[in-house]
Amino acid sequence: MSDSVVRIGRELDLPVSAAPGGAWKAGPFTLRVHEGDLLVSGGGLRRMRFEG
Repeated sequence: MSDSVVRIGRELDLPVSAAPGGAWKAGPFTLRVHEGDLLVSGGGLRRMRFEG
């Protein structure tokens, strides 16, 4: 996922970089894959699940 961009909402595009523990950072958000789904935490979200 390096050199990628994550889009949150309609206009927030954030570059993604590696973070400890197999996670990724995108601005104030932490991204983690769990059981095939994407979990997003940060910016008022806690483990918001996007099914894969």
